[in-house]
Amino acid sequence: MTSDKFMYLFGRIIPSLSLILSMTLRFVPLFSERLKKTAEVQKCIGKGLDEKGVFRKIKNALRILSITVTWALENAIDTADSMKARGYGTGKRTSFSNYRLEKRDIAVLFYILLLGTYVMVGKLKGQTDFSFYPMIKSAPFTVYSISIFLCYFLLCVTPVIIELWEVRRWKYLRSKI
Repeated sequence: MTSDKFMYLFGRIIPSLSLILSMTLRFVPLFSERLKKTAEVQKCIGKGLDEKGVFRKIKNALRILSITVTWALENAIDTADSMKARGYGTGKRTSFSNYRLEKRDIAVLFYILLLGTYVMVGKLKGQTDFSFYPMIKSAPFTVYSISIFLCYFLLCVTPVIIELWEVRRWKYLRSKI
């Protein structure tokens, strides 16, 4: 789920919240990556987390965290300045997206909802119950329960099938060039 897709889905409904969530989702991996790099640099200058002594380790860990938080705050200020320079918040927001809801998207959505509903109804009826403690006990296997497991399997495999179909289509289109 990229930030573009997230903004496309929720940008018109809740624009401010979707922007904040998009920025947050982008920030978390950047922060953890920056934290690792800072720890590596501090280790190279002899102030890493593998030093002897508890207080020294705590002092070095706080230094690494302080450096990373300072970087994050500076990055947030740069982002805010950039957004202000581009006119964010001055008027009605417009957005560009390459995404369009097509018939195949609606068909896949209907397929997922249909199978998901079937599986949920089967679960609510107790056709998929299973316990293993203190002894193994499961709902009886019937044609209905097997069909529920089959639908669940199809739901789980759907992303793989779509991906394989897209890869095959991409290879076919590249061979036409």
